[in-house]
Amino acid sequence: MKKWLLFFLTGWFAPMTYAQTTLLDNFFNQLETFEANFEQIVKQDNVVVQQSSGTVALKKPTKFYWDYQQPEVMQLVSNGVDFYHYDVALAQVTVRPVDEVAANALSTLLSGEKSVDALFDTQAIGRPAMQSRFADFRGNADVYFLLIPKETDEAALTQSEVIIGLSAENTLNYFYAKDDFGENTFYFSQIKQNQLTNDSLFDFVAPDGVDVFGQ
Repeated sequence: MKKWLLFFLTGWFAPMTYAQTTLLDNFFNQLETFEANFEQIVKQDNVVVQQSSGTVALKKPTKFYWDYQQPEVMQLVSNGVDFYHYDVALAQVTVRPVDEVAANALSTLLSGEKSVDALFDTQAIGRPAMQSRFADFRGNADVYFLLIPKETDEAALTQSEVIIGLSAENTLNYFYAKDDFGENTFYFSQIKQNQLTNDSLFDFVAPDGVDVFGQ
């Protein structure tokens, strides 16, 4: 598999073949859990407005744990039903139904309810195209896919485009999403797929003395 993945490094844009679409579908179908360190870069009007880092754990279909350590400490947690936003500095937790925050590309793809082909028009992208488009690009994935949401009610996505970077070992190394508010780029490292070590991460319990709103 590594040989054909490396083939894309010499290209710019390439039409997706059936086998390539199947590879992307299979990746999300087979991905049950994901753990990694992350670096997040947020841009608005092509200007970096925030850089963050921390750790993340995901579990299908809608459980997640984003533990932000820099520049501010906070946690975004879902147990599959409720979403918790814990702001450590303010000592407060906001609770909402997870359905209200799950209308994004990554959550939709992880749910497995629809295939990639059903939700997106997709192209393979070579590293030269990524470097040409993003002046600060430093991704180390072996192949990149550009996903444009199709205009269907089923997609219900807030993003206008998504880019996914996979390694030759079929790990998720890079994730980019653009919407009306700006651009979000995630670089993942120390990746573990389908080997979740601590399922209790998704069972959020507010610490003593913390105000809880919305519950």
